[in-house]
Amino acid sequence: MSASDADKPSIGSAEAGARPAIHVVRASGVDDACTGRVAIGAEELGIPTRVLIGEDTDAVALAHHGARTSRLGVGVGLAGDRIAIHERHMPAEQAVIVCDVSNDPMGQRPGHRRAGENAARLVVGRPLRLDDIAAGNDTG
Repeated sequence: MSASDADKPSIGSAEAGARPAIHVVRASGVDDACTGRVAIGAEELGIPTRVLIGEDTDAVALAHHGARTSRLGVGVGLAGDRIAIHERHMPAEQAVIVCDVSNDPMGQRPGHRRAGENAARLVVGRPLRLDDIAAGNDTG
């Protein structure tokens, strides 16, 4: 995940022939380490991710774009201190989960990893893990 933003595809360039993956769409300025932790969470359940750069600054909108462009129908959006997980069939403004990760320890980013895991759980049809989502976070 160390490639520069110029090397990464924009949201409109999801390749039709690419292998199915959860699309992790990040606003410009979001650290590569954040998307890396999301990928780790998803890949623990065997689901690959693809990182895209979005033009929006709202995590829910970015996640919705990711879900619409992913062949798996699931997207994760990262913007500022918020992460959203969206499913293709949900209304655009209604993400499955929205989390505030402003208190995540920078070295570990457990909220980012859990978002990746929960996105993968949506794909494979397993129950979401909501046990450590901090009070005050929106959950769809």
